Amino acid sequence: MTNILFYSVIFFVISLVFVPAVVIGATATTTFNVQTNLIGACSATASNMDFGDLPASSSFTNNGSSDVTVNCSPGTVYAVRLNGGSNPTGVNTERRLRNGTGYLTYYLYADSARTTIFVTDTTAVMVTGNGSPQSTPIYGSITGSGSQPTGTYSDVVTVTVTY
Repeated sequence: MTNILFYSVIFFVISLVFVPAVVIGATATTTFNVQTNLIGACSATASNMDFGDLPASSSFTNNGSSDVTVNCSPGTVYAVRLNGGSNPTGVNTERRLRNGTGYLTYYLYADSARTTIFVTDTTAVMVTGNGSPQSTPIYGSITGSGSQPTGTYSDVVTVTVTY
């Protein structure tokens, strides 16, 4: 019995020496991409424009202003545009304040000299966001003849920020 055990151990040792081992000598590699896309984001608010108290019995001219404050991700280019208001005239450079059936025409501008008029949904003030609130002033001008009924005149202008 000892001989069988002895020969079994010898056979096992010899088989380890002479049995070829599985050798891995070649490799294959590949790659894969990892990515994300950070999308710019913006938020906007606007202050009201008030032309103040104007005389109903005589001609008048007055100016007003509003600030559109936009906060966009750094490097995000955005455009500020204005619509024609809630009382359109059919002329894309005019806007109207309304009181019942009475109207007062006013104009909105992109510059304090009031030379660059906001054309409805067309004129754009282009800005590059810096991650902090940035103010875009809107300038207004109103002229009237004093022939309209007294009362409060109003309009609502929609600001569109495209980025």
